[in-house]
Parts: sequence; C-alpha cells; structure tokens
Amino acid sequence: MNETSETAENKFAPRKKISRIGMASRIDSALRLHKPTVEGLENLINIPKNENLVISTTHLSDIDMEVAVTTVASYRDVSVTSQSINLKNPIVGRIMRWVGKNEVYGISGKLGKKGTRSLIYRFNPQDYEAMKVPVEKGRAMIIAAHKPAYEWKLPDKPGLGAIYLAQISRATILPAAVDVQYPKFIDLHPNNVTGTLKRLLQRKRLDVKVTFGKPIRLDPIPLEELEIVAKFLNHDERHKMAKDEIEKAKVTLEKLRLQGSEVMRSLANMLPQNKKGSW
Repeated sequence: MNETSETAENKFAPRKKISRIGMASRIDSALRLHKPTVEGLENLINIPKNENLVISTTHLSDIDMEVAVTTVASYRDVSVTSQSINLKNPIVGRIMRWVGKNEVYGISGKLGKKGTRSLIYRFNPQDYEAMKVPVEKGRAMIIAAHKPAYEWKLPDKPGLGAIYLAQISRATILPAAVDVQYPKFIDLHPNNVTGTLKRLLQRKRLDVKVTFGKPIRLDPIPLEELEIVAKFLNHDERHKMAKDEIEKAKVTLEKLRLQGSEVMRSLANMLPQNKKGSW
C-alpha cells in the first residue's frame, strides 16, 4: 500500500449513516438553530483513527455541546457528557435514554438554591473512569472546557474535567468553540419549550458557528499523581489524606489548571471579542 493510500485510510470520511445521538442532536438543535457553519474541520478529520480523542467545547449556551455532536457524529463515533441531573429530566432525560447508555455520560452535581443556574458540581473520579472506557475504544468524548456560563462570555477559570479525562485516557484534546450568533445570553435549554415554539412560529431560528482548533497533545502527568489529585478533589476523600499527599496534589492540580488554561485560550481565539472574557 502506498503512502497516499495509507494516509487516506487513516482519516475519517463523512458517514452515510450517523448514530442515534447524532440524529437526536440534529433534530433537537434544528428546532432552535440553523444548520451550523463549520470552520477548522480539517483539525477534526486529520486526527488519526487510533488516537484517543477528547473534544473540549465552550459551554456559553445549553446547546453548545449538542451543536458539536451534530458535526462530529458525521465523521466518527461520539459520546457526550451531561450534568447528571439532566438524566432525571422528563424531557432531556427521555432523549438521553433513547440514544443509549454508551453515548451519554453523567457528571455528578446537584441543583443549588437558584436551580439550573446554580449547579453544585462534585468531582467524582468514577465519572471519568466511566468515560475513559469509550475513549479508549475509539469514541470521541465531547465535554465542556468549563462550567456553564450565563454571561455570554468565557468564565475566568478553566474546568478540570476535560483535562483530567484526557490525562487518564492519554487522549488528544480538540478545542471546539460554539458561537450562537445572538447579542446576549438566550435560554436554549430543551426545557424552554415556550421560547422554542415562539422562535419557530416567528421563524427566528438563530445562526451558529462551530470552530475546531488545533489539536492539543498534553504533556502526560504520571497516573499516580492523577490518583492523588483525584482524592484531593473528592470531598469525601480529602480529609483522609496525609499532609504530604495534599501538597503533592496541589502541585498536580496546578499542572491541570495550566493545561486547562491552554484550552481556554484556544477557545477564546475562535470566539468574537465580546465572548472571550478575560482570555
């Protein structure tokens, strides 16, 4: 086999048939948005098939990851993360159960006093160990790079989940910025049935652009260091740790934050000025 054939065989070509999660995401997002404009697609399809992949997206709206799914599912097997409370939701949960357990993975959390806009996250290593399984089997895992933002701009702090997952699965990170083109925050959650119907009747679906950045191949952190930081981030385990373990965990945590910041800067570079935040 010549070099050209080998290269072509190792790339992802558009699929004639997409998965349930891809189809569900297309249908659901089409109720709110026009078909996405896609830039940087070559950064996705040129990643080798045998390379573990975590796609780290913005979370400026409740539909960002869904928009990423609509594109990625056309090229490779994909799974997506969601807040665990969504799995119990009468609308979203029903859709998630339909698409299949191997395509949707929960992130532990609970509602705060202000409902969905004050979610309290609890780092649970088991969440990421579960996600690691499909990633190592060749599925791309879509996970937000930061906590949900409701100010229409990137938050000041990076999230740790995507970085931690990429480290334990030795995966490449592909940043994906989703830009719903509207001047201010708009509630695009599936629960907002009234808002969705109103926009449909008024023919006011929104334009959206998804941009894939350059792949980021992280400097690997030793697994034993990741195990210690996982204990530190777990509120049930932290109080059991020795002082020297806590100090080691803090050093590793700073490494993860620096890598998370690299992803945030990449996302910011793909967003309009008003959505970059402090990045």
